[in-house]
Amino acid sequence: MMDAGELEHVPSSPTSALTPLEFTGKASEYFGIWITNILLSIITIGIYSAWAKVRTKKYFAHHTLIAGTGFDYHAKPLNILKGRIIAVVLYSIYGFVSQASPLLAVIFLGLVFLATPWIILQSMRFNLRNTSHRGLRFNFVGKLGEAVKIYIFYTALIVFTLGLILPFLNYRSRSFAINNTCFGLSRFQAQLTARSFYLTYLKLGGWMIFVAIGCAALLGLAYTVGLGFNLTELISFLPLLLLIVVIVGPGAYLKASLGKLVYNSTHLENFSFKCDWRARDLIWIYASNFLLIVLSFGLLIPWSKIRSTRYLVSHMTIKGDTNFDQFVAGKIDQLAATGQEIGEFFDVDLPVLG
Repeated sequence: MMDAGELEHVPSSPTSALTPLEFTGKASEYFGIWITNILLSIITIGIYSAWAKVRTKKYFAHHTLIAGTGFDYHAKPLNILKGRIIAVVLYSIYGFVSQASPLLAVIFLGLVFLATPWIILQSMRFNLRNTSHRGLRFNFVGKLGEAVKIYIFYTALIVFTLGLILPFLNYRSRSFAINNTCFGLSRFQAQLTARSFYLTYLKLGGWMIFVAIGCAALLGLAYTVGLGFNLTELISFLPLLLLIVVIVGPGAYLKASLGKLVYNSTHLENFSFKCDWRARDLIWIYASNFLLIVLSFGLLIPWSKIRSTRYLVSHMTIKGDTNFDQFVAGKIDQLAATGQEIGEFFDVDLPVLG
């Protein structure tokens, strides 16, 4: 008998058929879900947030389509709530020990760091095992030993390498995430290299230097020629420029560049993927979303999320035969949500596909 980590290859004829992914969510629909989730979470002092999370994930899953069929999300809100209660208890313990002794607080955070690999594994397993397409569940079969190597050993080397290991760490974490993800009994495979990640980060560094010089030159020119600005007014623009140059720009560039790198190197049985995200598109989307959210006092958050998701999904394509009868379902046990919720509560950076 095969377990969930084994592969079963079903012969199929190769094809060059292209199947674009679709996202059919609407801002008006999601706004109703979003505002209801917020109000009920406030009224119930956060208890409803577990149900809110499931409703949100279900909405986005149902409206993400492959060949006209959407995904589904099956997690039980009570399981998520239990995980959050445990997370709150742990955070309360941290608050208590940090007041009692700074040394105990450091020790506690050290223990959380050591638990990070387990937290990440639990989170990925929980989310994937509760996600399905055409009734067939996803799964994650990564081993704890490999997670420890990536999220403890390599992460600790960030300090000693002055951050130079970050591209390698990103490469290993993404390879680990994708190559251990299964659809039924079939496993995703990504042909990634550390070299391609380092090249992407080098290009990002050059891009940031170029944009920073350009912004400084524009500000200097505006001040020099006297376009109605004084020095104080120009300085007031700096936070926005820093947001775009230091946060939005690099984040959008890495999202687009690494997304294309990862997805275009990934296949599942006779499927392969095509991603054509563009950095300039994402920079515009993220920057304009931020400004509109601020100007609307947060009311355009649902619209911004729908807008971003629609772009990301609509620029993804599956290459190959979309006959899902070739996949074999694996028996997947239900997994408690504890690891996932602790991970989110302590802001652990979970690896994602793209």
